[in-house]
Amino acid sequence: MKIVKILIIFVVLSIFQLNVFAKSLNDFRNTNWDLSKQKVKSIEKFKLYNDEPEKLFYSGKFLDFPVNVVYIFQKNKLSNGIYVFDQSYDSFEPYIKDFNKVKKGLIKLLGKPLSDTTVWTDNFYKNNPKKLVSAFTLGHVSFFTEWLTKTTRILVSFRINSVTFFVHFALSVSMVLISSL
Repeated sequence: MKIVKILIIFVVLSIFQLNVFAKSLNDFRNTNWDLSKQKVKSIEKFKLYNDEPEKLFYSGKFLDFPVNVVYIFQKNKLSNGIYVFDQSYDSFEPYIKDFNKVKKGLIKLLGKPLSDTTVWTDNFYKNNPKKLVSAFTLGHVSFFTEWLTKTTRILVSFRINSVTFFVHFALSVSMVLISSL
């Protein structure tokens, strides 16, 4: 019986959260989640360079960095937004500095993050800060910083898979609901 009550509360909270979600302002850039692709195209001021069935690609600037902005749609409703930072450097150190600048800029905009994590896949350089660039170059370390708003999960991730880092804004109602219970 207790499980049924929790499920009912979860469903009620889900309906409530979706109503709040629909009325929120500026979930990603100047848009809200669930907007149609056509509506996003009418709002976005950056230069559109690719239009796919479930994605729109723009180029512009974010926090003084050149970025590609990707809008992702599910069933013609905006569900995700990504800033891809595509700076090119000859070494890894400037990427780490840029990541930290972006993180500081987001802290100014969003406040203290929910989490700020460094993930080590190999501990060889873990206790040697002077070897951070070497550890990153070898793929031994990744960085993740996360914020959570009423309607949006914001994740900044930087890892060696490809020498780019991105800020990912995504709808995350389930995470909001879990924290609400």
